[in-house]
Amino acid sequence: MKEYLVFFVHRHLDFRFPELDALLTMQGLKPEDCYTRELNPLSSPLVHVKLPSETHAKFLSQRGILVKGVYEVWGHGHTYAALVESVDAFAEKDAVVSDASLSWKIQVDAFGLKLSMEEQTARRENFRHVLPFAGPVEMKNPALTFLILEDIGVDQQKTTPDRIFFLRALAGGEKNRGRGGARDLVDAQTLKRREYIGPTSMDAEMALIMCNMALVQPGSLVIDPFVGTGSVLVPCTTFGGICFGTDIDSRVLHGKAGKTIKSNFDQYKLRVPDLIRADNSRSPLRCPHYFDAVVCDPPYGIRAGARKSGRRDCAPANSTAPPPPPASVSSDQKPIKPKYGPRPIPDEWLENHIPATQPYAAEDVMRDLLVFAAKNLRVGGRVVYLLPTTYDYTDADLPTHPQLRVVGNSEERLTSKYARRLITMVKTVEASDIPSNLDDGFKSDFSFAKLREKIVASNKKPKTASN
Repeated sequence: MKEYLVFFVHRHLDFRFPELDALLTMQGLKPEDCYTRELNPLSSPLVHVKLPSETHAKFLSQRGILVKGVYEVWGHGHTYAALVESVDAFAEKDAVVSDASLSWKIQVDAFGLKLSMEEQTARRENFRHVLPFAGPVEMKNPALTFLILEDIGVDQQKTTPDRIFFLRALAGGEKNRGRGGARDLVDAQTLKRREYIGPTSMDAEMALIMCNMALVQPGSLVIDPFVGTGSVLVPCTTFGGICFGTDIDSRVLHGKAGKTIKSNFDQYKLRVPDLIRADNSRSPLRCPHYFDAVVCDPPYGIRAGARKSGRRDCAPANSTAPPPPPASVSSDQKPIKPKYGPRPIPDEWLENHIPATQPYAAEDVMRDLLVFAAKNLRVGGRVVYLLPTTYDYTDADLPTHPQLRVVGNSEERLTSKYARRLITMVKTVEASDIPSNLDDGFKSDFSFAKLREKIVASNKKPKTASN
């Protein structure tokens, strides 16, 4: 296999390798056969990968959201003398250099340092004698684009590069938008220009990463059980997925001011998902082994509280409202509707009745999500979701299911109080092959349980003695 270099953008550093693993898996490759994770991946945005062909390499840019560019390595070294020698020894360059029909340009870049135009020109001159191109120089849309890349790292005190590369660009790499890779979609599908959004709409970049982690490809069957405004399904549909969505909130599904979920998909000329109003705690779907991916951002009470169908059995513990009067039994008075507990619905109201909802605890949301995924995913299918956590998180806080195995767990820090983790799980076995009693070992004191209350409590200033 041939050696290539992947250049990541300097964002979502903890997500780089999980997304790269997903991109390789989509192509039927084993990540461990293609690259080795460096000891400190956050210090450099560069990763060497070995791939069967240029087609496999270009796919990393065509689908990679965190991939800035993909390059063929013509040479590398710790100094320019060693780099020039390495390029001179690269046998495959001769056919390219001698082809007079191929226009070209050489760019210079440094990760961790800004180079002046004079410094860039001096670095290009090092290769004049080993790369006597027969073709013309073309600064706009050349047939070949090369990159001299210095990797200095994130330590701003350094000015000497750890590694220097001479690379041929295969995909991406341009600093302007419109380079043709999947990274362009981050701007093209930004929420700033989205037709229909809400307070919990997922930002385009994270939604695109989630789509990749779910291995969504043309024809994949994808469902979001907390679809909201459809922001997670937009990228899934963009990459050819056949999408479905459910949500308990009919107001979100029906939209407002003439704008609905359909408006978002019409905006990007995408197939509109099939939508159902449903409660995931009592999902009406019976689709065993049907879906390829479950992708969602479950509600956990920070920006919007989670709800499920049903009514409270009694008043909340902190309620100060007086108890309701006893129901009237007089024949000439209408019965007083009970505020809590079950309430019978007259037959004539059933057709248009909207069921009542009640609070839905975050730990119950996660439990029901994993049960839904285990039942409805095919073996090998993935469930990808965001998990809110405090900084007290440990792996013991991660909800588990005996049919699902964790293959990705990346943290995004949101505030000084809490973060969220992108969790990717793959279904490994059917229920018939393993005892699946989720209650065994499923605790209620996760770091995300009652997260909103924890944040509010931490923001309260302690009372002083004078108060």
